[in-house]
Amino acid sequence: MTFQEGRPATLPEDFAAQVKPGSGLAITALVLGVVALLLAALPFVSLIALLLGTAAVVLGIVALVRRTAGKGMAITGIVTGSVGLLIAIVVSFMSVITLVLLGSTAGQAVSNSDRRMAEETWVNIAPKR
Repeated sequence: MTFQEGRPATLPEDFAAQVKPGSGLAITALVLGVVALLLAALPFVSLIALLLGTAAVVLGIVALVRRTAGKGMAITGIVTGSVGLLIAIVVSFMSVITLVLLGSTAGQAVSNSDRRMAEETWVNIAPKR
Protein backbone atom coordinates (compact mmCIF):
# COMPACT_ATOMS: atom_id res chain seq x y z
CA MET A 1 0.00 0.00 0.00
CA THR A 2 1.45 3.32 -0.96
CA PHE A 3 0.61 6.78 0.25
CA GLN A 4 1.46 10.03 -1.47
CA GLU A 5 0.66 13.53 -0.30
CA GLY A 6 -2.73 14.64 -1.64
CA ARG A 7 -3.61 11.26 -3.17
CA PRO A 8 -5.61 8.42 -1.60
CA ALA A 9 -3.83 5.25 -0.60
CA THR A 10 -3.86 2.53 -3.25
CA LEU A 11 -3.77 -1.24 -3.00
CA PRO A 12 -1.16 -3.37 -4.73
CA GLU A 13 -2.14 -4.55 -8.20
CA ASP A 14 -2.00 -8.24 -7.25
CA PHE A 15 -4.37 -7.78 -4.31
CA ALA A 16 -7.34 -9.08 -6.31
CA ALA A 17 -5.38 -12.20 -7.20
CA GLN A 18 -4.78 -12.93 -3.49
CA VAL A 19 -8.49 -12.99 -2.60
CA LYS A 20 -9.92 -16.50 -2.94
CA PRO A 21 -13.53 -17.27 -3.83
CA GLY A 22 -15.82 -16.99 -0.83
CA SER A 23 -16.63 -19.91 1.39
CA GLY A 24 -19.73 -18.33 2.87
CA LEU A 25 -21.73 -21.56 2.82
CA ALA A 26 -19.01 -23.45 4.68
CA ILE A 27 -18.67 -20.71 7.29
CA THR A 28 -22.44 -20.55 7.72
CA ALA A 29 -22.63 -24.34 8.11
CA LEU A 30 -19.88 -24.23 10.73
CA VAL A 31 -21.50 -21.43 12.73
CA LEU A 32 -24.97 -23.01 12.60
CA GLY A 33 -23.53 -26.39 13.59
CA VAL A 34 -21.73 -24.99 16.61
CA VAL A 35 -24.80 -23.02 17.73
CA ALA A 36 -26.98 -26.12 17.26
CA LEU A 37 -24.55 -28.13 19.34
CA LEU A 38 -24.63 -25.56 22.13
CA LEU A 39 -28.43 -25.22 22.15
CA ALA A 40 -29.17 -28.93 21.77
CA ALA A 41 -28.72 -29.78 25.44
CA LEU A 42 -31.21 -27.17 26.67
CA PRO A 43 -34.76 -28.44 27.10
CA PHE A 44 -37.38 -26.66 24.98
CA VAL A 45 -34.63 -24.69 23.18
CA SER A 46 -33.58 -27.95 21.57
CA LEU A 47 -36.42 -27.48 19.08
CA ILE A 48 -34.51 -24.51 17.66
CA ALA A 49 -31.38 -26.65 17.61
CA LEU A 50 -33.24 -29.17 15.43
CA LEU A 51 -33.73 -26.50 12.78
CA LEU A 52 -30.21 -25.12 13.06
CA GLY A 53 -28.63 -28.57 12.93
CA THR A 54 -30.62 -29.47 9.84
CA ALA A 55 -29.62 -26.21 8.16
CA ALA A 56 -25.96 -26.77 9.06
CA VAL A 57 -25.96 -30.25 7.53
CA VAL A 58 -27.68 -29.08 4.34
CA LEU A 59 -25.42 -26.04 3.88
CA GLY A 60 -22.31 -28.10 4.60
CA ILE A 61 -23.29 -30.65 1.96
CA VAL A 62 -24.04 -27.89 -0.56
CA ALA A 63 -20.63 -26.31 0.16
CA LEU A 64 -18.92 -29.66 -0.42
CA VAL A 65 -20.82 -30.32 -3.65
CA ARG A 66 -19.93 -26.86 -5.01
CA ARG A 67 -16.28 -27.50 -4.12
CA THR A 68 -15.77 -24.02 -2.79
CA ALA A 69 -12.97 -23.02 -0.46
CA GLY A 70 -13.42 -24.10 3.14
CA LYS A 71 -13.80 -27.85 2.76
CA GLY A 72 -12.70 -28.38 6.37
CA MET A 73 -15.25 -25.87 7.65
CA ALA A 74 -17.99 -27.53 5.61
CA ILE A 75 -17.14 -30.96 7.02
CA THR A 76 -16.96 -29.55 10.55
CA GLY A 77 -20.35 -27.89 10.00
CA ILE A 78 -21.83 -31.21 8.88
CA VAL A 79 -20.38 -33.05 11.89
CA THR A 80 -21.36 -30.46 14.52
CA GLY A 81 -24.79 -30.04 12.91
CA SER A 82 -25.36 -33.81 12.93
CA VAL A 83 -24.26 -34.24 16.54
CA GLY A 84 -26.36 -31.24 17.58
CA LEU A 85 -29.30 -32.69 15.67
CA LEU A 86 -29.00 -36.07 17.42
CA ILE A 87 -28.66 -34.51 20.87
CA ALA A 88 -31.61 -32.20 20.17
CA ILE A 89 -33.78 -35.16 19.14
CA VAL A 90 -32.96 -37.02 22.36
CA VAL A 91 -33.47 -33.95 24.57
CA SER A 92 -36.74 -33.04 22.83
CA PHE A 93 -38.02 -36.60 23.25
CA MET A 94 -37.10 -36.59 26.94
CA SER A 95 -38.74 -33.17 27.41
CA VAL A 96 -41.99 -34.40 25.91
CA ILE A 97 -41.97 -37.52 28.09
CA THR A 98 -41.28 -35.38 31.17
CA LEU A 99 -44.17 -33.06 30.33
CA VAL A 100 -46.54 -35.98 29.84
CA LEU A 101 -45.52 -37.58 33.12
CA LEU A 102 -45.76 -34.28 35.00
CA GLY A 103 -49.16 -33.61 33.47
CA SER A 104 -50.57 -36.97 34.52
CA THR A 105 -49.05 -36.67 37.99
CA ALA A 106 -50.49 -33.17 38.41
CA GLY A 107 -53.90 -34.43 37.28
CA GLN A 108 -53.79 -37.21 39.85
CA ALA A 109 -52.75 -34.77 42.58
CA VAL A 110 -55.66 -32.45 41.78
CA SER A 111 -58.04 -35.40 41.72
CA ASN A 112 -56.81 -36.67 45.08
CA SER A 113 -56.99 -33.17 46.54
CA ASP A 114 -60.59 -32.73 45.34
CA ARG A 115 -61.59 -36.11 46.81
CA ARG A 116 -59.91 -35.30 50.13
CA MET A 117 -61.59 -31.90 50.28
CA ALA A 118 -64.98 -33.46 49.53
CA GLU A 119 -64.49 -36.03 52.31
CA GLU A 120 -63.52 -33.32 54.80
CA THR A 121 -66.50 -31.21 53.81
CA TRP A 122 -68.84 -34.19 54.16
CA VAL A 123 -67.48 -34.94 57.61
CA ASN A 124 -68.01 -31.32 58.70
CA ILE A 125 -71.62 -31.10 57.49
CA ALA A 126 -72.72 -34.57 58.53
CA PRO A 127 -75.05 -34.59 61.52
CA LYS A 128 -73.48 -35.71 64.76
CA ARG A 129 -75.01 -38.67 66.55
